[in-house]
Amino acid sequence: MKYGKTTTTIKDVARAAGVSIATVSRILNGNAGVSEELAARVTAAVNQLEYRPNAVARALKERKSRSIGLIIPDIENPFFPALVRGVEDAARQHGYAVILCNTDGKPAEEERYIQFLFSKQVDGILFIGGADSEGNLELLSALPMPVVTLDRRSAATKLSAVVCDNYEGAMLAVKHLISLGRQQIAFIGGPVRSSSAIDRRRGFFDTHSQQRMPVNEQLLVVGIYF
Repeated sequence: MKYGKTTTTIKDVARAAGVSIATVSRILNGNAGVSEELAARVTAAVNQLEYRPNAVARALKERKSRSIGLIIPDIENPFFPALVRGVEDAARQHGYAVILCNTDGKPAEEERYIQFLFSKQVDGILFIGGADSEGNLELLSALPMPVVTLDRRSAATKLSAVVCDNYEGAMLAVKHLISLGRQQIAFIGGPVRSSSAIDRRRGFFDTHSQQRMPVNEQLLVVGIYF
């Protein structure tokens, strides 16, 4: 559809293909029940007329925006670019767009973006919070839309979560170093309120205990990450 031309409608497509509007709608929505010849005729008319369905009208009819909100602390953190790309690739395959929101790990910014995405009527939210996000997790759990937390879990809510096995990962890392003959193993962890940091620290200590190795408290460092 070129700029300056009259907008092509589904009615125009139906007329060009010699079928009903309902038939065009069924074919465009991927519903079965039409012959291959008919489907080919409608597809040819769509391409010839450069018809593009009105996304706004479709969203109003289906009550779907075909968009997903993704809230993360900081895209410049090396952990997040691959994650964001994975989310966007998966969303695109299912006909969704992704709205990316960076919060710098600040609860106030998280809340602002949650309210923003809700006002935009997104179909769902993927959320990675900071160390002080528990209040916003409760806010998310009250929303009338699907919400999934990534790389963080909340004991206070029943939100769905996709997380790594941080506990097992930490255990495997310590066991590997021990197998190399290392005795003095340092631990650089995240904020003490972060569920992933808690699990990694627990795995670190439990492995030392299982191997009957003392932990050198001077080699424990609490770092800051989102």
